[in-house]
Amino acid sequence: PDLNPIKNIWKKLKDAVYRRQPRTSREIRQVLQEEWDALDLSDISRICRTMMARCEAVIAAAGGPTKW
Repeated sequence: PDLNPIKNIWKKLKDAVYRRQPRTSREIRQVLQEEWDALDLSDISRICRTMMARCEAVIAAAGGPTKW
């Protein structure tokens, strides 16, 4: 199981950049910065607050699959 909450943030960022379809490396950098700045801090906080539940689920599953 993956306990890394940052993966969810990277996914949101990747999807936001993909939707804008930058074509050059300069555009990619610009769009990436804009989308990073636009990330909703409440989403990041919500994801981080799930860490205890993630850890408990992994322990209960003895390292097997979880919903996370």
